Amino acid sequence: MPMKTFKLDPCGFKEIRQKTLLRTIPIAVLAALAGLYISSVNQNTGTSSLDTLPIVIPIMIVALCFGIFSGLKRQKDMWDTYELTIDGETISRTQNNVPTVTIKKDDLQEIVESPQGHILLKTGNRTNLINIPSSVQDRDELLNTLAGFGQINKEVGNKSNLTLFISLAGIGLMLVFFVSKDKSIILLTGTILTGGLLWAFFEIQKSKLIDKKTKRGAYFIFLVLFSIIGRLLMELKIFGT
Repeated sequence: MPMKTFKLDPCGFKEIRQKTLLRTIPIAVLAALAGLYISSVNQNTGTSSLDTLPIVIPIMIVALCFGIFSGLKRQKDMWDTYELTIDGETISRTQNNVPTVTIKKDDLQEIVESPQGHILLKTGNRTNLINIPSSVQDRDELLNTLAGFGQINKEVGNKSNLTLFISLAGIGLMLVFFVSKDKSIILLTGTILTGGLLWAFFEIQKSKLIDKKTKRGAYFIFLVLFSIIGRLLMELKIFGT
């Protein structure tokens, strides 16, 4: 098979930018309102000033709003430099600021096409995968080429709202954790939040789809973790009265 190279349609990024703004801005506003509510409740009930989350959340939201636009700029650069190279034995994806991913034909376990037209090439290693956006150029030729590597399965259901659900669930858990006075609820929600944030951090660091600057920014997660741990220590009196 002769080597073939596929790139992304430059016009396709407009849809990505619109979806990012429509998804991120409402979540940022909701998180800021949640932070203000937590701060108000804690002031009224005399919670210790060591509870730093009402300070951390606004700082993170401001950073997020600033980061949205710089992030879009990085995404645009990644979009413009995306190249998918296919020969008879391997499929490689290269982009600026993210690791190159190469999948050998023998390692390719599944080709999945989402209802939105995105194509995912999976291996036995869940971090070693290739995502092909729906706006890839010469799409029909690409599908015919990929058919030589295996059957293309159609994904059932829509997972595009999973990130939104996780974000809303996280905000809800934060509200319950920092407002509740029930120790069992504090312990339960605090444990879920701690585990979830640690999982998110390590997943971001291992991902080959996320750029280096975003990975560095993920260390802000530990500011929230310190607030959660401080709340647990104070409210549950782990070290005594």
